[in-house]
Amino acid sequence: PNPEIILQAQHNEEYFYILNSADIDIADGFGLILAGLIEGHKIPRITGSDLTPILLERAAKNKIKTLIINWQGGLSQESDIKKILDTCWPKLDYKILDTDKKDHLTDEETAIINNFAPKLVFVTLGAPLQEKLIWHELKNWPSVRLALAVGGSFDFLTKKIKRAPKIMRVLGLEWLWRLL
Repeated sequence: PNPEIILQAQHNEEYFYILNSADIDIADGFGLILAGLIEGHKIPRITGSDLTPILLERAAKNKIKTLIINWQGGLSQESDIKKILDTCWPKLDYKILDTDKKDHLTDEETAIINNFAPKLVFVTLGAPLQEKLIWHELKNWPSVRLALAVGGSFDFLTKKIKRAPKIMRVLGLEWLWRLL
């Protein structure tokens, strides 16, 4: 989660429960690091944008079937994602499922997923729908071992959105870059 997600969860009981029930929560916002320091805790920060290519590399290397549930109305279209995956991770066994923004899948979409039998799933629907979709649907994907809500991470990979310069990310000013 990032600070915006935490704020949304304060006003959405289901979302609050989903976030607090996750097997792993990784701090993705500098504001959470500051909040942790104020409370006397050192929280490591790993952004979805940094974690996604690491996991894609490992999936390609270890022949892990990977599914991207992509918002078809988003910046990165299926063809954009295919291009970057085929270029950067040519050995990756993947499937892209374009869908609308929603927190449940159709029976047809679930069948597509189960026929492919991925172990790794990325969901790019944006908060809170991506977390809700994973929460509601994970039980229907018996092959999946790791499902991640990664928001716009693929938009950075496809260069639809430019990431903040490294110095701004290190200093915790990526939010300022996005705001500008």
